[in-house]
Amino acid sequence: MGVVQQVASELGLSSSATEADIAAYCVRKIGAWLDGRPRVQSIAEVQKIVCDRLHLAIVEVRTGADLNRLVSQYTHAGEWVFGYLPADLNDGTYATTYQIKQPQNHSQFGHWVAVIDSRNEEKAARRHFSKWHEIAHLLTMPAERERPYQPEGPDLRALERLMDAVAAQIGFYPPLFDPLLEQRVQGDRELTLGGIERLRVDFCQDASYQATALAAVERASLPCVYLEAAPDPARRTLRTCQVTASVPAWTNGLRISRDTPVPSSSVAALVWNTPAEPGIPAHEVRTEQLSAWRHVDGGTLPRMDARVEARCVRTSWHGCVQALITPTRLRDEWLASLPAVPTPNLPTQAGPVPDPW
Repeated sequence: MGVVQQVASELGLSSSATEADIAAYCVRKIGAWLDGRPRVQSIAEVQKIVCDRLHLAIVEVRTGADLNRLVSQYTHAGEWVFGYLPADLNDGTYATTYQIKQPQNHSQFGHWVAVIDSRNEEKAARRHFSKWHEIAHLLTMPAERERPYQPEGPDLRALERLMDAVAAQIGFYPPLFDPLLEQRVQGDRELTLGGIERLRVDFCQDASYQATALAAVERASLPCVYLEAAPDPARRTLRTCQVTASVPAWTNGLRISRDTPVPSSSVAALVWNTPAEPGIPAHEVRTEQLSAWRHVDGGTLPRMDARVEARCVRTSWHGCVQALITPTRLRDEWLASLPAVPTPNLPTQAGPVPDPW
């Protein structure tokens, strides 16, 4: 039995359940916990309610001193497992959760403690997603289990991918995020890289740009594709390393897989090769022919024009190109389906309109 099937079975779901089905189960579970409460208006409020129900405390460590204090606090209270925390939070681990054996000694922290590592820029950028990833482990734990399912080897990697899929949904809780997204998209009559940043700030400033972009594009009613590409020195090409598409884009054949080479003629390649001014990332918008994009197997995208917006992002830990692809024809069809924007009733004026400046 695979990991997804194992988790689905323990939750009482169908043996044919998918990652999306398990994520939807978790969204429904949170919805039931929120039912009957005063209107919840922020993801921070949702997190507090969920953590209370799970008896989970989330602690963020930003410095080595924070980590040492946390280890000392819990080991002195007899929670010896916290002695492993410095080793457990290695370079590739962003968070971990420990079960409290003696909750009566520190009941204010509950039965579980999730420790979020924010000691460097890369991990700090992911802290919102890391919190919800740890929550996902407990949300998918049936009542009869004493601890979350923890397989080894390839199954552990599959489990972590599943928790990422769940976190991508519950960390951008649909009843809160989706209306905000559609308000932004329909109000702007488009989705842009800058619009995604404004959406991130409105929804949760602790969320990373990447996580917000993936959630926004995946759920958008507008046909569009978001991708990130990074250089492959061995093949001397810029290749996609992260891709997601909205359902309308996917159904119209806009399917770009990971490891797809970026055409040298694309604006995405241009911004990567453009020297940027300090603190100002290279940023361009152009209309391109999508058939220039070739899949690894040699196939191409549909022959259609698209608005391609791209910018180069370089941080202390990596560099990549972020690009948003919106097919022109599909965008026009989408715009035609939207309600008309009301025209304000302006007073009738005789003579020339005065200069507002």
